[in-house]
Amino acid sequence: MRKLWRRWSLVLVVALPLFAMPVAAAAPLITSSQLADGAVTRSKIAYGAVDGDRIADRSITLKKLASLTVLAANLGNKSVTTPKLADQAVTTRKLRVGAVRKTKLASKSVNSLKIIDYSILKQDIARGAINSIKVADNSLRGRDILDGSLTNADLAPGAIRSDRIANGSLTGADVKDGSLTGADIANGSIGPAEFPAALIAGQAGLRIEMGETTISTALLGTQLKTVSFSKDFSSPPLVLVSFVGFTNYSSTVVNSLMGKTSTTGIDISQIVASSQPNSYTTVSWVAIGK
Repeated sequence: MRKLWRRWSLVLVVALPLFAMPVAAAAPLITSSQLADGAVTRSKIAYGAVDGDRIADRSITLKKLASLTVLAANLGNKSVTTPKLADQAVTTRKLRVGAVRKTKLASKSVNSLKIIDYSILKQDIARGAINSIKVADNSLRGRDILDGSLTNADLAPGAIRSDRIANGSLTGADVKDGSLTGADIANGSIGPAEFPAALIAGQAGLRIEMGETTISTALLGTQLKTVSFSKDFSSPPLVLVSFVGFTNYSSTVVNSLMGKTSTTGIDISQIVASSQPNSYTTVSWVAIGK
């Protein structure tokens, strides 16, 4: 029993000082007035301790931002204006389909390289915009020309040859007066039906013969040319004579309506007042008789 008391008394002696120690008071908080300028360094701040409320407006400069740390979610609507974009910074991939409208294009900024081949339609071309210098040589075909749209002003001189004219399509109204000569008339193609009725009225069994000849104008004076009929007439026929020439010389036609005729031929004459070397008059004639 004495040993047990000593053991407890020892414990009490040791423990009593612990209960008797005074409790220290809580240290007061440190305010900003107690901090020297620049005293709080980066190592003193815990990660995540500074939130947005602790940061003054417009205090974070570009130098404070790490590369690629500003995301689209951090940008306010319409906050990226033209001055914020570097020249040539916006690429095709950044444009939404249909976002670039006519009002967004500078005047004359769209050249041929910007247009997709075969993408221009008829409705894209202004009326009258395509003139002759815009059309490649030999590129137009007949089906490209509107029927009935060509006028005489659209045809170059000499552009229409005989192989371009459909057979039987020309009438007398299409032939210039006085432009046809004997060389233009096929032998045997003119019959009584082609002459005025008054000229051949009551003349049954008429025969018509025609031809063409030349008279030299290289010599002065009366020049005579005799033309023989292919077959004699029973009596001197009626003869019509047409002269073409008189360009570089002066001459007078003798008996221009009717040459001096006989049953076998015609004597055609003209008087040359001023000669022209190597020149001649073309004479067409028609004989009508029995």
